[in-house]
Amino acid sequence: MFRNYLKIALRTFRKQWAYSSLNTLGLAIALASAMLILAFVQREWSYDDYHPDADRLYRVVIDIQTGDQPVERFAPASGSLGPALAEYPEVEEVARVLPTFQENNVVYVPATDEAFNVGQVYITDNSLFDIFGFELLSAASDSMLARPGTVVIDEEQAGRFFGDQKALGKTLRIDDREFTVSGVMKKVPETSHFKPSILASLKTFSRQNWIDNWMATMFHTYIKLKSNVDAGQFESKIRHIADRYAKDRMAEVDQTFTYTLQPVEDIHLHSHRRYEHEANYSAGTLYIFLAIALLIVLIAVINYVNLSTARAGNRAQEIGVRKVFGGRKSQLRWQFMTESLLLVLAAFGIALFLVELTLPLFNELSGGAMDISYLDNPGLLLAGLGITLIVGLLAGSYPAFVLSGFRILDTLRGKFRHSRESVALRDGLVVLQFAISMILVVATIVISRQVSFMQQQDLGIDKEQVMVISSTRSALGDNQYRPLKQ
Repeated sequence: MFRNYLKIALRTFRKQWAYSSLNTLGLAIALASAMLILAFVQREWSYDDYHPDADRLYRVVIDIQTGDQPVERFAPASGSLGPALAEYPEVEEVARVLPTFQENNVVYVPATDEAFNVGQVYITDNSLFDIFGFELLSAASDSMLARPGTVVIDEEQAGRFFGDQKALGKTLRIDDREFTVSGVMKKVPETSHFKPSILASLKTFSRQNWIDNWMATMFHTYIKLKSNVDAGQFESKIRHIADRYAKDRMAEVDQTFTYTLQPVEDIHLHSHRRYEHEANYSAGTLYIFLAIALLIVLIAVINYVNLSTARAGNRAQEIGVRKVFGGRKSQLRWQFMTESLLLVLAAFGIALFLVELTLPLFNELSGGAMDISYLDNPGLLLAGLGITLIVGLLAGSYPAFVLSGFRILDTLRGKFRHSRESVALRDGLVVLQFAISMILVVATIVISRQVSFMQQQDLGIDKEQVMVISSTRSALGDNQYRPLKQ
């Protein structure tokens, strides 16, 4: 029976090629748009889930209340917090991460007498590799950053600094300090809330007073809890841990420190604190994108239903003849459902092609570097296929029930006409379709004009004649700052 359904469906598509092509292309564009949005949403939700035991990883953040002032919410805390947390039996590992004091750093390579701008350099404990899933390609030992003057670089920086030569054991100079490369790691995935390419040993700076200062909030502090530890209960134990060590100093400045646990997997979408490693995204925005994807698919479904029911008269006599020869309603419904499913499957194939074709443009628009690999990400392919089948069932079910319900005598005599309910439903769907379309069009125009405003607004300065030097006066020193200013 299915073979017969398939044969009739293909024959119908061939006879009504213009109608079939229009429906298929409309569904394909809608499915491609939905799949691009789903891929983007999935990527944003997958941040930091590649770490082993990701559900046990937390960042300890701090809220500071100064007198009657509003609470300040910081991502980094003090350098003293890490060692204090390590004393708790619930904690398996602790690591501190300090971004260097300037956003752009210069690395000098003595072997080639070359200097490179590398952006941010992170100072950290060796235990960072026991917490995060940063993949090591080569290492001098398991304690790569346990000694002063050691540094771990990623494969990209190793290629820049040393070309094809082996990086281990080589010397780098950063901020007038010499470091020995003790490890090379794979480039940190883009789906990480911070993406270090150079990690320097914190032991190098062990004598600095800002490390053991409870009042200096500079270190991002990460912990890995032991299995079966209740994070909520542990958080209540450390909420006011600073009171044990610096209560008098906090009282002098009328400050209160409150510490909370922040799941590492939640940082990218739910953390908007001061001094984040990078600008985070918003979970609310992702829900808006999902709603847009749903509306686009809904428009395509409504379009399919309207076209199918509007052309019902062209197939009325065919249905009457099939009923005369013993065709049952259920068989006719399955026939129309088969046609619908075949059409949306064809649209799905075209949608996959459109996704690959438009992905570079989508990346340029979103400012990301999304790469869709269906072999590495079969979930996206299955999600797209699942949406396609649901669309096929939704789009085909109403026309199937409407067309299979025609009366035999009316269709054979050519007296077929739509019922009032059918006409009213189709009119309602048309109104809904146009309403959704107008909402999306207006939203697109507003966003486009806002982006255009931000890009073209007169800033009051000539950007070509303004230069920003990412350094502080204290970092440069007066002997460098004053000549530079002059």
